[in-house]
Amino acid sequence: MVKTAVNRKTDSRTLSQLSTPQRYSMRNCRGLHLWVTNGGHKYWIFRYSLNGKRKETSLGTFPIVTLEHAISKVVDFKRKLLDGEVPKRKRNVINSQIPIFEVFAKSYIEQVKSSWTNQKHYHDWCNSLQMHAYPFIGNKHVDQITTRDVLDLILPIWTTKHETATRVLGRIHKILAAAITLGHRSAQNPALFKHHLENLLPKVKPQVRHHHALSYRDVPQLMSELHEKPTISSLALQFTILTACRTNEVLAAHKSEINGDVWVIPPNRTKTRITHAVPLGKHCLEILCAASKLSPPTSNFIFASHDGQQLSNMSMLMMLRRLKPNYTVHGFRSSFKDWAVEQTDYPNELSEQALGHTIGNQVERAYRRTNQLEKRRIMMSEWSDFIFNLT
Repeated sequence: MVKTAVNRKTDSRTLSQLSTPQRYSMRNCRGLHLWVTNGGHKYWIFRYSLNGKRKETSLGTFPIVTLEHAISKVVDFKRKLLDGEVPKRKRNVINSQIPIFEVFAKSYIEQVKSSWTNQKHYHDWCNSLQMHAYPFIGNKHVDQITTRDVLDLILPIWTTKHETATRVLGRIHKILAAAITLGHRSAQNPALFKHHLENLLPKVKPQVRHHHALSYRDVPQLMSELHEKPTISSLALQFTILTACRTNEVLAAHKSEINGDVWVIPPNRTKTRITHAVPLGKHCLEILCAASKLSPPTSNFIFASHDGQQLSNMSMLMMLRRLKPNYTVHGFRSSFKDWAVEQTDYPNELSEQALGHTIGNQVERAYRRTNQLEKRRIMMSEWSDFIFNLT
Protein backbone atom coordinates (compact mmCIF):
# COMPACT_ATOMS: atom_id res chain seq x y z
CA MET A 1 0.00 0.00 0.00
CA VAL A 2 1.37 3.42 -0.95
CA LYS A 3 2.07 5.70 1.97
CA THR A 4 1.58 9.43 1.50
CA ALA A 5 2.70 11.96 4.08
CA VAL A 6 0.17 14.52 5.24
CA ASN A 7 1.13 17.64 7.18
CA ARG A 8 0.11 17.63 10.81
CA LYS A 9 -1.54 21.02 10.37
CA THR A 10 -3.96 19.56 7.84
CA ASP A 11 -7.54 20.28 8.91
CA SER A 12 -10.52 17.92 8.87
CA ARG A 13 -11.82 19.38 5.63
CA THR A 14 -8.64 18.37 3.80
CA LEU A 15 -8.74 14.87 5.32
CA SER A 16 -12.37 14.52 4.22
CA GLN A 17 -11.30 15.10 0.62
CA LEU A 18 -8.85 12.19 0.61
CA SER A 19 -10.41 9.48 -1.57
CA THR A 20 -7.61 7.39 -3.09
CA PRO A 21 -7.56 4.00 -1.28
CA GLN A 22 -4.21 4.00 0.48
CA ARG A 23 -2.54 4.74 3.79
CA TYR A 24 -1.70 8.36 4.63
CA SER A 25 0.95 8.96 7.31
CA MET A 26 0.68 12.02 9.53
CA ARG A 27 3.87 14.13 9.63
CA ASN A 28 5.19 15.07 13.05
CA CYS A 29 3.19 12.24 14.61
CA ARG A 30 5.24 9.18 13.91
CA GLY A 31 3.26 5.98 13.47
CA LEU A 32 -0.13 7.64 12.97
CA HIS A 33 -1.88 6.79 9.70
CA LEU A 34 -5.23 7.47 8.11
CA TRP A 35 -6.28 4.46 6.07
CA VAL A 36 -8.74 5.06 3.25
CA THR A 37 -10.37 1.76 2.20
CA ASN A 38 -11.70 0.74 -1.19
CA GLY A 39 -15.20 1.45 0.10
CA GLY A 40 -14.28 5.03 0.99
CA HIS A 41 -14.23 4.48 4.75
CA LYS A 42 -11.46 6.12 6.78
CA TYR A 43 -9.78 4.66 9.86
CA TRP A 44 -7.05 5.86 12.18
CA ILE A 45 -4.34 3.33 12.99
CA PHE A 46 -1.17 3.55 15.01
CA ARG A 47 1.86 1.47 14.06
CA TYR A 48 4.55 0.77 16.66
CA SER A 49 7.22 -1.77 17.61
CA LEU A 50 7.12 -3.98 20.70
CA ASN A 51 9.83 -6.49 21.53
CA GLY A 52 11.20 -6.17 18.01
CA LYS A 53 7.85 -6.94 16.40
CA ARG A 54 5.81 -4.46 14.38
CA LYS A 55 2.25 -4.09 15.58
CA GLU A 56 -0.65 -1.81 14.92
CA THR A 57 -3.88 -0.87 16.64
CA SER A 58 -7.07 0.86 15.62
CA LEU A 59 -7.80 4.31 17.03
CA GLY A 60 -11.28 4.70 15.59
CA THR A 61 -12.97 6.03 12.48
CA PHE A 62 -12.67 9.46 10.90
CA PRO A 63 -14.34 11.94 11.26
CA ILE A 64 -15.84 10.59 14.50
CA VAL A 65 -12.28 10.61 15.83
CA THR A 66 -10.67 13.90 14.80
CA LEU A 67 -6.99 14.34 13.92
CA GLU A 68 -6.35 16.07 17.24
CA HIS A 69 -8.08 13.26 19.14
CA ALA A 70 -6.11 10.61 17.22
CA ILE A 71 -2.80 12.38 18.04
CA SER A 72 -3.85 12.52 21.69
CA LYS A 73 -4.49 8.79 21.66
CA VAL A 74 -1.05 8.16 20.12
CA VAL A 75 0.64 10.27 22.80
CA ASP A 76 -1.19 8.37 25.54
CA PHE A 77 -0.34 5.03 23.90
CA LYS A 78 3.36 5.94 23.66
CA ARG A 79 3.42 7.07 27.31
CA LYS A 80 2.11 3.69 28.41
CA LEU A 81 4.76 1.92 26.33
CA LEU A 82 7.51 4.03 27.94
CA ASP A 83 6.16 3.14 31.38
CA GLY A 84 6.51 -0.54 30.50
CA GLU A 85 2.79 -1.03 30.22
CA VAL A 86 1.53 -2.99 27.25
CA PRO A 87 -1.77 -1.36 26.28
CA LYS A 88 -4.58 -3.69 25.44
CA ARG A 89 -4.75 -3.73 21.68
CA LYS A 90 -8.12 -3.14 20.12
CA ARG A 91 -9.33 -5.50 17.48
CA ASN A 92 -7.62 -4.36 14.32
CA VAL A 93 -10.53 -3.76 11.99
CA ILE A 94 -8.32 -2.33 9.27
CA ASN A 95 -5.76 -5.09 9.16
CA SER A 96 -8.47 -7.72 8.74
CA GLN A 97 -9.88 -5.63 5.89
CA ILE A 98 -13.49 -6.31 6.78
CA PRO A 99 -15.54 -5.93 3.59
CA ILE A 100 -18.80 -4.12 3.11
CA PHE A 101 -21.88 -6.29 2.66
CA GLU A 102 -22.45 -5.70 -1.05
CA VAL A 103 -18.87 -6.52 -1.99
CA PHE A 104 -18.78 -9.61 0.22
CA ALA A 105 -22.22 -10.78 -0.98
CA LYS A 106 -21.24 -10.58 -4.64
CA SER A 107 -18.01 -12.45 -3.90
CA TYR A 108 -19.95 -15.13 -2.00
CA ILE A 109 -22.44 -15.57 -4.85
CA GLU A 110 -19.67 -16.03 -7.40
CA GLN A 111 -18.03 -18.59 -5.15
CA VAL A 112 -21.08 -20.80 -4.61
CA LYS A 113 -22.99 -20.41 -7.88
CA SER A 114 -21.32 -23.47 -9.43
CA SER A 115 -23.21 -25.66 -6.94
CA TRP A 116 -26.61 -24.40 -8.06
CA THR A 117 -28.56 -26.61 -10.45
CA ASN A 118 -30.28 -23.72 -12.16
CA GLN A 119 -28.87 -20.48 -13.53
CA LYS A 120 -32.13 -18.86 -12.45
CA HIS A 121 -30.93 -19.13 -8.84
CA TYR A 122 -27.99 -16.88 -9.70
CA HIS A 123 -30.21 -14.17 -11.17
CA ASP A 124 -32.72 -14.49 -8.32
CA TRP A 125 -29.99 -13.98 -5.71
CA CYS A 126 -28.49 -11.00 -7.51
CA ASN A 127 -31.81 -9.30 -8.25
CA SER A 128 -33.39 -9.82 -4.82
CA LEU A 129 -30.36 -8.54 -2.94
CA GLN A 130 -29.99 -5.60 -5.31
CA MET A 131 -33.60 -4.61 -4.71
CA HIS A 132 -34.15 -5.43 -1.05
CA ALA A 133 -30.78 -5.63 0.73
CA TYR A 134 -28.09 -3.43 -0.83
CA PRO A 135 -30.07 -0.15 -0.47
CA PHE A 136 -30.20 -0.76 3.30
CA ILE A 137 -26.99 -2.57 4.25
CA GLY A 138 -24.92 -2.66 1.07
CA ASN A 139 -22.41 -0.07 2.28
CA LYS A 140 -22.19 -1.37 5.85
CA HIS A 141 -19.27 -3.54 6.92
CA VAL A 142 -20.41 -7.09 7.59
CA ASP A 143 -19.43 -6.82 11.26
CA GLN A 144 -21.52 -3.66 11.72
CA ILE A 145 -24.87 -5.04 10.54
CA THR A 146 -27.36 -5.29 13.38
CA THR A 147 -30.69 -6.96 13.98
CA ARG A 148 -32.31 -3.55 13.60
CA ASP A 149 -30.76 -3.19 10.13
CA VAL A 150 -32.18 -6.54 9.04
CA LEU A 151 -35.60 -5.73 10.45
CA ASP A 152 -35.67 -2.38 8.64
CA LEU A 153 -35.23 -4.07 5.26
CA ILE A 154 -37.41 -7.13 5.89
CA LEU A 155 -40.44 -5.62 7.67
CA PRO A 156 -41.75 -3.59 4.68
CA ILE A 157 -42.16 -6.77 2.61
CA TRP A 158 -42.68 -9.39 5.32
CA THR A 159 -46.47 -9.52 5.02
CA THR A 160 -47.00 -8.14 1.49
CA LYS A 161 -44.30 -10.21 -0.24
CA HIS A 162 -43.73 -12.92 2.31
CA GLU A 163 -42.16 -15.50 -0.01
CA THR A 164 -39.70 -12.93 -1.32
CA ALA A 165 -38.96 -11.71 2.20
CA THR A 166 -38.16 -15.20 3.51
CA ARG A 167 -35.84 -15.86 0.59
CA VAL A 168 -34.03 -12.54 1.02
CA LEU A 169 -33.69 -13.19 4.75
CA GLY A 170 -32.30 -16.65 4.10
CA ARG A 171 -29.78 -15.30 1.61
CA ILE A 172 -28.59 -12.59 3.99
CA HIS A 173 -28.25 -15.22 6.71
CA LYS A 174 -26.06 -17.43 4.51
CA ILE A 175 -23.87 -14.50 3.47
CA LEU A 176 -23.32 -13.31 7.04
CA ALA A 177 -22.74 -16.92 8.17
CA ALA A 178 -19.91 -17.09 5.63
CA ALA A 179 -18.56 -13.79 6.96
CA ILE A 180 -18.55 -15.26 10.48
CA THR A 181 -16.74 -18.37 9.27
CA LEU A 182 -14.05 -16.24 7.61
CA GLY A 183 -13.54 -14.21 10.79
CA HIS A 184 -15.03 -10.98 9.46
CA ARG A 185 -17.68 -10.99 12.16
CA SER A 186 -17.80 -12.31 15.73
CA ALA A 187 -21.29 -11.30 16.82
CA GLN A 188 -24.38 -13.48 16.33
CA ASN A 189 -25.89 -13.62 12.87
CA PRO A 190 -28.57 -10.87 12.89
CA ALA A 191 -30.50 -12.59 10.08
CA LEU A 192 -31.09 -15.72 12.17
CA PHE A 193 -34.83 -16.44 12.19
CA LYS A 194 -35.33 -19.30 14.66
CA HIS A 195 -35.27 -18.13 18.30
CA HIS A 196 -34.27 -14.64 17.11
CA LEU A 197 -36.16 -12.74 14.41
CA GLU A 198 -39.20 -14.97 14.84
CA ASN A 199 -39.68 -13.18 18.16
CA LEU A 200 -39.90 -9.81 16.38
CA LEU A 201 -41.56 -10.47 13.03
CA PRO A 202 -45.34 -10.89 12.75
CA LYS A 203 -46.57 -14.39 12.03
CA VAL A 204 -47.72 -14.87 8.45
CA LYS A 205 -49.96 -17.78 7.50
CA PRO A 206 -48.25 -19.53 4.57
CA GLN A 207 -50.21 -19.76 1.36
CA VAL A 208 -50.04 -23.12 -0.39
CA ARG A 209 -49.69 -22.60 -4.12
CA HIS A 210 -49.86 -25.44 -6.60
CA HIS A 211 -48.56 -25.40 -10.14
CA HIS A 212 -51.44 -25.27 -12.58
CA ALA A 213 -51.37 -28.67 -14.26
CA LEU A 214 -53.04 -29.58 -17.51
CA SER A 215 -55.23 -32.65 -17.20
CA TYR A 216 -53.42 -35.68 -18.54
CA ARG A 217 -56.44 -36.25 -20.80
CA ASP A 218 -55.63 -32.98 -22.62
CA VAL A 219 -51.91 -33.63 -23.01
CA PRO A 220 -52.25 -35.56 -26.33
CA GLN A 221 -53.99 -32.60 -27.99
CA LEU A 222 -51.31 -30.21 -26.74
CA MET A 223 -48.54 -32.49 -27.95
CA SER A 224 -50.17 -32.59 -31.38
CA GLU A 225 -50.16 -28.79 -31.51
CA LEU A 226 -46.53 -28.64 -30.35
CA HIS A 227 -45.57 -31.16 -33.03
CA GLU A 228 -46.68 -28.60 -35.61
CA LYS A 229 -44.19 -26.04 -34.26
CA PRO A 230 -40.68 -27.24 -35.16
CA THR A 231 -38.78 -24.81 -32.93
CA ILE A 232 -36.12 -25.56 -30.34
CA SER A 233 -38.44 -24.34 -27.54
CA SER A 234 -41.21 -26.64 -28.76
CA LEU A 235 -38.85 -29.61 -28.89
CA ALA A 236 -37.59 -28.88 -25.38
CA LEU A 237 -41.15 -28.69 -24.06
CA GLN A 238 -42.12 -31.96 -25.78
CA PHE A 239 -39.04 -33.65 -24.31
CA THR A 240 -39.93 -32.30 -20.85
CA ILE A 241 -43.46 -33.66 -21.05
CA LEU A 242 -42.33 -37.08 -22.29
CA THR A 243 -39.65 -37.51 -19.61
CA ALA A 244 -41.61 -35.83 -16.77
CA CYS A 245 -38.39 -34.07 -15.80
CA ARG A 246 -37.89 -30.63 -14.29
CA THR A 247 -37.45 -27.54 -16.45
CA ASN A 248 -33.89 -26.79 -15.38
CA GLU A 249 -32.85 -30.42 -15.86
CA VAL A 250 -33.94 -30.29 -19.50
CA LEU A 251 -32.66 -26.81 -20.33
CA ALA A 252 -29.22 -27.55 -18.88
CA ALA A 253 -28.98 -31.01 -20.47
CA HIS A 254 -25.64 -31.67 -22.20
CA LYS A 255 -25.09 -33.87 -25.23
CA SER A 256 -22.52 -35.88 -23.29
CA GLU A 257 -25.23 -36.97 -20.83
CA ILE A 258 -26.97 -39.08 -23.49
CA ASN A 259 -25.77 -42.68 -23.46
CA GLY A 260 -27.65 -44.58 -26.15
CA ASP A 261 -31.28 -44.57 -25.06
CA VAL A 262 -30.58 -43.37 -21.51
CA TRP A 263 -30.17 -39.80 -20.32
CA VAL A 264 -28.04 -39.60 -17.16
CA ILE A 265 -28.57 -36.40 -15.19
CA PRO A 266 -25.58 -35.78 -12.88
CA PRO A 267 -26.23 -35.26 -9.15
CA ASN A 268 -25.19 -31.58 -9.20
CA ARG A 269 -28.22 -30.87 -11.40
CA THR A 270 -30.89 -32.91 -9.61
CA LYS A 271 -32.97 -31.67 -6.70
CA THR A 272 -32.16 -34.79 -4.67
CA ARG A 273 -28.42 -34.52 -5.42
CA ILE A 274 -28.58 -38.11 -6.68
CA THR A 275 -27.78 -39.23 -10.22
CA HIS A 276 -31.02 -39.72 -12.15
CA ALA A 277 -31.15 -42.09 -15.14
CA VAL A 278 -34.00 -41.36 -17.55
CA PRO A 279 -35.01 -44.01 -20.14
CA LEU A 280 -35.58 -42.52 -23.61
CA GLY A 281 -38.17 -44.00 -25.91
CA LYS A 282 -38.61 -43.67 -29.66
CA HIS A 283 -40.21 -40.24 -29.59
CA CYS A 284 -37.58 -38.83 -27.21
CA LEU A 285 -34.81 -40.02 -29.51
CA GLU A 286 -36.57 -38.43 -32.49
CA ILE A 287 -36.75 -35.14 -30.61
CA LEU A 288 -33.04 -35.32 -29.82
CA CYS A 289 -32.28 -35.87 -33.50
CA ALA A 290 -34.42 -32.88 -34.49
CA ALA A 291 -32.84 -30.70 -31.79
CA SER A 292 -29.35 -31.52 -33.04
CA LYS A 293 -30.28 -30.03 -36.42
CA LEU A 294 -31.56 -26.80 -34.87
CA SER A 295 -28.90 -26.26 -32.21
CA PRO A 296 -25.45 -24.91 -33.18
CA PRO A 297 -23.13 -27.93 -33.63
CA THR A 298 -20.47 -26.35 -31.42
CA SER A 299 -22.82 -26.02 -28.45
CA ASN A 300 -22.69 -28.52 -25.59
CA PHE A 301 -26.38 -28.04 -24.81
CA ILE A 302 -28.97 -30.38 -26.33
CA PHE A 303 -31.52 -27.59 -26.56
CA ALA A 304 -29.38 -24.55 -27.34
CA SER A 305 -30.32 -21.04 -28.38
CA HIS A 306 -29.15 -19.63 -31.72
CA ASP A 307 -25.91 -18.42 -30.09
CA GLY A 308 -25.18 -21.82 -28.55
CA GLN A 309 -26.13 -20.83 -25.01
CA GLN A 310 -28.62 -22.50 -22.70
CA LEU A 311 -32.24 -21.60 -23.44
CA SER A 312 -33.78 -19.15 -20.99
CA ASN A 313 -36.15 -20.40 -18.30
CA MET A 314 -38.97 -18.55 -20.02
CA SER A 315 -38.53 -20.23 -23.39
CA MET A 316 -40.77 -23.25 -22.74
CA LEU A 317 -43.22 -21.27 -20.62
CA MET A 318 -43.77 -18.70 -23.38
CA MET A 319 -44.32 -21.52 -25.87
CA LEU A 320 -46.88 -23.08 -23.53
CA ARG A 321 -48.66 -19.77 -22.87
CA ARG A 322 -49.37 -19.32 -26.57
CA LEU A 323 -51.33 -22.58 -26.51
CA LYS A 324 -52.46 -22.97 -22.89
CA PRO A 325 -52.16 -19.60 -21.11
CA ASN A 326 -53.19 -20.76 -17.63
CA TYR A 327 -50.76 -23.63 -17.12
CA THR A 328 -47.12 -24.10 -16.11
CA VAL A 329 -44.39 -26.34 -17.49
CA HIS A 330 -43.74 -27.83 -14.05
CA GLY A 331 -47.39 -28.86 -13.93
CA PHE A 332 -46.80 -31.61 -16.50
CA ARG A 333 -45.08 -33.60 -13.77
CA SER A 334 -48.46 -33.65 -12.01
CA SER A 335 -50.15 -34.58 -15.29
CA PHE A 336 -47.86 -37.59 -15.55
CA LYS A 337 -48.41 -38.55 -11.90
CA ASP A 338 -52.19 -38.37 -12.25
CA TRP A 339 -52.02 -40.55 -15.37
CA ALA A 340 -49.85 -43.12 -13.59
CA VAL A 341 -52.23 -43.28 -10.61
CA GLU A 342 -55.52 -43.28 -12.51
CA GLN A 343 -54.67 -45.15 -15.71
CA THR A 344 -52.05 -47.73 -14.70
CA ASP A 345 -51.40 -50.36 -12.04
CA TYR A 346 -47.75 -49.43 -11.54
CA PRO A 347 -46.67 -49.10 -7.89
CA ASN A 348 -46.42 -45.58 -6.52
CA GLU A 349 -42.67 -45.80 -5.95
CA LEU A 350 -42.08 -46.43 -9.67
CA SER A 351 -43.73 -43.17 -10.76
CA GLU A 352 -41.98 -41.40 -7.88
CA GLN A 353 -38.64 -42.65 -9.17
CA ALA A 354 -39.57 -41.48 -12.66
CA LEU A 355 -40.15 -38.02 -11.21
CA GLY A 356 -36.74 -38.08 -9.53
CA HIS A 357 -38.19 -37.97 -6.01
CA THR A 358 -36.51 -39.39 -2.93
CA ILE A 359 -38.25 -42.62 -1.92
CA GLY A 360 -38.43 -44.02 1.60
CA ASN A 361 -36.15 -43.33 4.54
CA GLN A 362 -32.38 -43.55 4.63
CA VAL A 363 -32.36 -47.23 5.59
CA GLU A 364 -34.78 -48.18 2.81
CA ARG A 365 -32.71 -46.29 0.27
CA ALA A 366 -29.56 -48.04 1.45
CA TYR A 367 -31.10 -51.46 0.70
CA ARG A 368 -32.65 -50.38 -2.59
CA ARG A 369 -29.72 -50.92 -4.95
CA THR A 370 -31.61 -50.61 -8.22
CA ASN A 371 -33.09 -47.62 -9.99
CA GLN A 372 -35.66 -49.94 -11.68
CA LEU A 373 -34.63 -48.50 -15.05
CA GLU A 374 -36.15 -51.26 -17.17
CA LYS A 375 -39.47 -51.16 -15.32
CA ARG A 376 -39.53 -47.40 -15.69
CA ARG A 377 -38.70 -47.77 -19.37
CA ILE A 378 -41.89 -49.78 -19.88
CA MET A 379 -43.95 -47.27 -17.90
CA MET A 380 -42.55 -44.24 -19.77
CA SER A 381 -43.13 -46.02 -23.07
CA GLU A 382 -46.81 -46.38 -22.15
CA TRP A 383 -46.91 -42.68 -21.20
CA SER A 384 -45.48 -41.84 -24.62
CA ASP A 385 -47.98 -44.09 -26.39
CA PHE A 386 -50.82 -42.42 -24.47
CA ILE A 387 -49.59 -38.95 -25.43
CA PHE A 388 -49.35 -39.83 -29.11
CA ASN A 389 -52.69 -41.68 -29.11
CA LEU A 390 -51.08 -45.02 -29.78
CA THR A 391 -53.10 -46.89 -27.15
